[in-house]
Amino acid sequence: MNLDGETDESLTANFAWRIPSRYNIGVDTCDKWADGSGRLALIYEDADGRATRSTFDELKALSERFANALLAAGARRGERIGIFLSQSIETAIAHLAAYKAGMVAVPLFALFGVDAIEDRLGDSGAVALITDQTGVHKVAEIRGALPELRQVFSVDIEQDAEASGAAVRSFWHALDSAAADFAPIDTAADDPAIIIYTSGTTGKPKGALHGHRVISARVMRTASFASSAAVTTSLRAPATASARRRLKIRCCVIRRSRWRPWSARPIASAPKS
Repeated sequence: MNLDGETDESLTANFAWRIPSRYNIGVDTCDKWADGSGRLALIYEDADGRATRSTFDELKALSERFANALLAAGARRGERIGIFLSQSIETAIAHLAAYKAGMVAVPLFALFGVDAIEDRLGDSGAVALITDQTGVHKVAEIRGALPELRQVFSVDIEQDAEASGAAVRSFWHALDSAAADFAPIDTAADDPAIIIYTSGTTGKPKGALHGHRVISARVMRTASFASSAAVTTSLRAPATASARRRLKIRCCVIRRSRWRPWSARPIASAPKS
């Protein structure tokens, strides 16, 4: 974006999104880059320092299999999918699969306790959860209070198991067993994609429901920071007029991104075909 000659007032007054009416986060961030060239998409380093490199081609194939696994497990378009994991390859796969299947991702902070998990899964009406064994044991304590939670997938077990009498499915076994062929749902830019919950420090956490268009605000916010060394290297005010304009456009982007409170289930129900 060329900001030369722009004033703060003109940036704010003239800013407009350029987003197509049909838009899907999973397709735009993964599938369109999966051209068979083996282009690098993700480097994941585990606690022992072992690095795993994944290409866009691999993420596309894996997320499509897991989208089919979610559908086979009974999840449907518009339903909420909890993702209770730290950063990992499985986290990326789960998000991409949910978006491409037209479902709504509900990310949960990996260090949440039982009460925080119950609040968010219960309020969102999540029908499936992707987690690890630590998460499985936490959710086992509250599974009875989450009647809509039908499936729990664990990323670190090889075969399906049980926890406190409730079934727990192996994430990778379900993925490997699923069909490979999948056609992403044709979503609109404003179709529900993700629910982000507030911290809950002043009461019950409140869900903000974002459409697929929200990824543009995230990308522009990141780009605005990366474009200015004064912004990326410290918290002091940008030193140059150009950097200040970039920061201004970032604030403008955040103000004009669309979201709505998650309060009524019909907002994220499956659209009529």
